[in-house]
Amino acid sequence: MKEFYKNNGYVIIPGSEFLSTKEHKSLLKVSEELTSNTIKDSRWQFNLNGTINKLQGAVAFEPQFLKLAKNKKLIEIAQSISNIGSSVDCYISKFFPQQKNGSSTLWHQDNNYFNGSPNDIVSCAVYLTDTNKENGCLRIAKGTHNLPELLPHTSSNLYDGIKWIPDNIINQYEIIDLIQTGPYAVFFNINIAHGCYTNTTDKNRYSLAWEYISSKNTDVRNINHVQYDRTLVTPKSLI
Repeated sequence: MKEFYKNNGYVIIPGSEFLSTKEHKSLLKVSEELTSNTIKDSRWQFNLNGTINKLQGAVAFEPQFLKLAKNKKLIEIAQSISNIGSSVDCYISKFFPQQKNGSSTLWHQDNNYFNGSPNDIVSCAVYLTDTNKENGCLRIAKGTHNLPELLPHTSSNLYDGIKWIPDNIINQYEIIDLIQTGPYAVFFNINIAHGCYTNTTDKNRYSLAWEYISSKNTDVRNINHVQYDRTLVTPKSLI
C-alpha cells in the first residue's frame, strides 16, 4: 500500500475495511438530514445558484463525522503511508452534499493552502455513495505529486478569494477519474492536483474530507477561521 501511494499519490480503501453497514446507513441518514435542514449558519457555503457547496468544520459540527475521523483503521492507514506519528489531529474538515447542478470542485493542490510537507500531512476523503462522472467523482492529475514545485493557482470568479489551477496547465497531464462503488475512502498526497465533476444526477453525492496531521506539527500555515478546525483523533495518552 505504501509503495502504491508513493508512486501514484493516492490509495483507495473499500468501505468494508473501516465501516459497518449500520455505521454507513447512519452516516447517510445524518448527511441527508443536514442537507435538507433549512437552518444553515455561517459554516455553510453556497454556490452562486443557491445549491450547497460545503459545510466547513464538519467534525466539530456533527458527532458522527468526528467518530468517522477517529476511525482506527483510517488513522492506521494514514500513519502507515506517512510520517505523522502516533498522535494525530484531524485538520480542516469539510462535508460535501454535492447536490444536483451544484458546482464542480476546480483543480487544486491542498498544499497550496497550508504549505506543509507531503510526508507530514495526509489528505483523506470518505465517499458515502457510489461515484462516477455523472454525480461528480474525484479526478486526479497523474504524477503531479512528484513535481518539484506546486502548480500555479490563479484566482477564479467562481469562489471569491479561492485560487485554482487553470485548465490549460492541467490538460498537460493524464487525468484519472475515480469511478468507485461506495462507501470508500481515498488517501492522497497533499501535492497531487485534483478536483471533481459537477453532479448532474437527481441524487446527492455525499462525501467528507480532512487532513490527518501530527499533533506536534505546528509548522503549517495558520489560518484563523472556523473551517480550519483542528481536533485530536487519537487517545491523549499518545501525546
